[in-house]
Amino acid sequence: MPGAANKISVTIRTNVVLSKTRKSIVVVQGLRGSGTLDTHSLSVATEQGTGLAPHASWLQSSGTISVEVQGQVSIQSDTVFTFVVMNGHVAQTSVSLDAHVMATGMIPVGASPRSEEHTSELQSLAGS
Repeated sequence: MPGAANKISVTIRTNVVLSKTRKSIVVVQGLRGSGTLDTHSLSVATEQGTGLAPHASWLQSSGTISVEVQGQVSIQSDTVFTFVVMNGHVAQTSVSLDAHVMATGMIPVGASPRSEEHTSELQSLAGS
């Protein structure tokens, strides 16, 4: 319905550690067509202890929400957050959703701190 509130729920399960110390951010892109203007204070609802910030940044043009990690996101269970954006003021025809979820500041589980030796090893693997 044009102009109506649209509650979106996102469920992720990471296979890497996400934490504040690594400056991790969970990003969902591709939620286009919203009437919600750009903001750095979009409310985010989470279950207590998920490690996610209670507010996020929203970019209307790309339909992107960026949620900072304020603690640590568990790799052993689902992390769920919800947020509300407004539908656009003009009805849209239904389209396939092309949303992507990614996170920055990721370290593989079990990884040790990188030394010069580990760094060159990783670079040579990436180049082959």
